Amino acid sequence: MPVSTAGNILFTKAVAFGEATYGTSPTLTSGGRRLVVGPTGIINPGTNIELGEDRAVALRNPILGTTAVVVSKEPTISLDAPSLSLEDWVFYLQGVKAVSPSGASAPYTWSYDISMTASNSPKSYSIVMTDGAQAFLTNYTMLTSLSISADRNGSTTARAEFFAQTLAKDSTSLTDTVQSAVTYMPGRLWKPYFHTSFPTVSEGTAYSYLLDWSLDITPGNARQAYQNGTLTMSTHAESEPFTGQISLTVSANAAAYSELYDAYQSASVKYLRLEWTNGLASTALRSANICLAFIPTEVTPLANAEDGLTTVTVQGQLVTDVAGASKTLLIELKNGLSTAP
Repeated sequence: MPVSTAGNILFTKAVAFGEATYGTSPTLTSGGRRLVVGPTGIINPGTNIELGEDRAVALRNPILGTTAVVVSKEPTISLDAPSLSLEDWVFYLQGVKAVSPSGASAPYTWSYDISMTASNSPKSYSIVMTDGAQAFLTNYTMLTSLSISADRNGSTTARAEFFAQTLAKDSTSLTDTVQSAVTYMPGRLWKPYFHTSFPTVSEGTAYSYLLDWSLDITPGNARQAYQNGTLTMSTHAESEPFTGQISLTVSANAAAYSELYDAYQSASVKYLRLEWTNGLASTALRSANICLAFIPTEVTPLANAEDGLTTVTVQGQLVTDVAGASKTLLIELKNGLSTAP
């Protein structure tokens, strides 16, 4: 007979609600953004149990059924976006720095100029995750890492990790809907530009030999737990360093060696802008720009081959551009989203 009450992968969803106050869930019966993410592997309850295996109790098995104790609850969330949209990207970037868009009508501009000298005031979320049978709610959910990647044979993808204050079973009847007005990003529409200083969203010399890339950042958000009468975290702080890595695969030609291998040999800073656009104009324009400063830390010639041509792989560490305005990373999105989730 069918298992009618079991969770179904077809009905799994994750819905994000922005918190106006850290740790306070908003009303869940309206609003919320249904994220396009993979259906499983999302929740880690993070309940830490001390079993007492080091206690001397004169028994071969010293773990007693009556003495286990929960010592902390530190849930984490993992979201994989198999196809990242320009609109969902706002949700992830708000966890790095909370901003409001500019523009009176579409396309709205979301500019994430990540500060290296002041707080970025990241946004927290309440997230409801359900498989159609049982829902779970996290509050005070904050980003700890974000990876964006694209190759020439697929879509732009994302993976994000979060910590949360609490995880609880939930029975709220959600009214979220499928997001239909979204812009997905084919990998082949990305285009790289190199510049001689930290670039704006329109600067750089085009470089036409990129095959794939990935960007990994950790914004520095950390949970803070104290002895204050609760098993959960109390608050957060931007107490960890902001770090990032860029990985590139490029065709092995003269341009690759002059732009990247030579910089690797001299430990020189490179300035890169990655641009994506749908190629349309006026209100139909949708675009993304990633501007960053990095030092190549590993460049491997003749690393592999694709379509019979050799490739070069590049690993780079994001750095602060002390020659400019102490910038490391700037991401600008133009999309149809007028408010953040």
